[in-house]
Amino acid sequence: MPQGPQGGSAEGCEGVLADDGGPNDDYSPGPGSPFTITVPNGQVVVLTFSQFEFETNFDVLRIFDGPDAFSNEIGDGFSGSGVDELPNNGVITSSGPSITLMQDASMGPTTWEGFLLNWSCSAVGINEEAASPIGNVYPQPARDRFTISFTAPTGNNWRLTLYDAVGAQVRTIDLDGGLRDRVVDTDGLAPGAYVVSVETPRGRWNRALILH
Repeated sequence: MPQGPQGGSAEGCEGVLADDGGPNDDYSPGPGSPFTITVPNGQVVVLTFSQFEFETNFDVLRIFDGPDAFSNEIGDGFSGSGVDELPNNGVITSSGPSITLMQDASMGPTTWEGFLLNWSCSAVGINEEAASPIGNVYPQPARDRFTISFTAPTGNNWRLTLYDAVGAQVRTIDLDGGLRDRVVDTDGLAPGAYVVSVETPRGRWNRALILH
């Protein structure tokens, strides 16, 4: 799994990103290096955070709308507990085909759990993810099963697909109508990062999942 504060870059329309502690450990003290996500021209990057925990007023996550840390900054560094500390409840869209993240922590001994997100790309600049039918995916990390909740009852022709870190499809479930949540069995899957994808007649939405 890419880990942003170590610096680097990633390309493509789907992936999972965590702080330098990964999905299971706290981030490191001190400033990090920029990590840039780039999608094909004509697309924009959509970040969807499933975890956000940065020590309030001491440690921040900086997000830049472009290919490096000299691009326009989105906000003024984000800290606090919960994805509601981020714009649009943790769904952030770039204005172009790249976005850059950089962890900026104090040198003190206290660090928190950091962040976990998945990214996708969209052919439009409008933030379609704001209407995501996915409420939550929990627990994080999960073991032999996880639960996905929905913001409204499921409808006709809804499908849930689970992808591993290299994009291979490992589970597919045709969802019954009228569900507000669904337990998904992950028995037999290797520990690591996965993407939970829900497809409806209106589109497709993703969330990150970590398995132990």
